[in-house]
Amino acid sequence: MNRNSHSGICRRDLVTLMVAAIALALGGPASAADRTVNENGRMPADGRVSISNIAGMVKVIGWDKAEISVTGTLGDDVERLEFSAGERAEVEVIYKNQHKGLRNLMGNGKGEHHESVTINDGADLTIQVPRGCRLEVEVVAAGVDVSGLDAVIEVTSV
Repeated sequence: MNRNSHSGICRRDLVTLMVAAIALALGGPASAADRTVNENGRMPADGRVSISNIAGMVKVIGWDKAEISVTGTLGDDVERLEFSAGERAEVEVIYKNQHKGLRNLMGNGKGEHHESVTINDGADLTIQVPRGCRLEVEVVAAGVDVSGLDAVIEVTSV
């Protein structure tokens, strides 16, 4: 009789743990890791845009509007997005522990790389800018895709 009672408690505990795990998976931190970005502002057709991102993806598309638009997602390792519009628009992704992350991704100058800090999610951004604006993009471990621009494009990648 003790055996049946003991086995019933274990099943009940198992069911409780399973329900808790499902609830955590559906509404817990994993689903809240990515934050959305939706920024925009005016900028002249011949303005300048500077974009900086360590990891993820940067997609820049030229369009016929006199404005800049930034949409996308920020991963859990991103602290914030700094955005400014105008003649010299800027989009900069700021990471938690950014200096440690850059140092580890780039190495110490002696060919040694450290793996203590990793950039997991990064930022995936789509940035629409006037076709005639000058573009400067700096990335470390991010992909870059540029289309539809008629002016000078500078891309630096580590």
